[in-house]
Amino acid sequence: MTDPIGDMIIRIKNAAASKKASLSLPLSKKTLAVAQALERAGYLEVVSLSLPLSKKTLAVAQALERAGYLEVVPKKGKKVSKLVEVKLAYVNNLPRFKEVRRVSSISKRIYQKIKNVAPVKSRFGNLIMSTPLGVLTDEEARKKNVGGEPLFQIW
Repeated sequence: MTDPIGDMIIRIKNAAASKKASLSLPLSKKTLAVAQALERAGYLEVVSLSLPLSKKTLAVAQALERAGYLEVVPKKGKKVSKLVEVKLAYVNNLPRFKEVRRVSSISKRIYQKIKNVAPVKSRFGNLIMSTPLGVLTDEEARKKNVGGEPLFQIW
């Protein structure tokens, strides 16, 4: 897979279009951070981590769960992969968002100062940005006065 963020947002968009309650995504630090940013923005309800059951991963996962970062679902089996499981947010049986558009891609990187970030759909949408402080929404980036790479718009 060459673009994990693009793959992730298309999977979320397709799951919402087919009215699925939840979906599983391949685990990486970036996809987990984007899923948590979408949860903070209200587009996802629950972000949990599905890990193979071993002593080392279970100890780390329990520490993250105790700290309140995420919910951990340990799984047993021979071929259990590491997944991010997300539950989609719906309002009146409709998905919380209508459209997702990738801004910065692998072949065309875009970086913006915070003063150059325009509101998405008259502030009815959000811009998810990768910043030096982590993956943030445009509102969080404005509060912290930090720019970065706009990953995608969601509205």
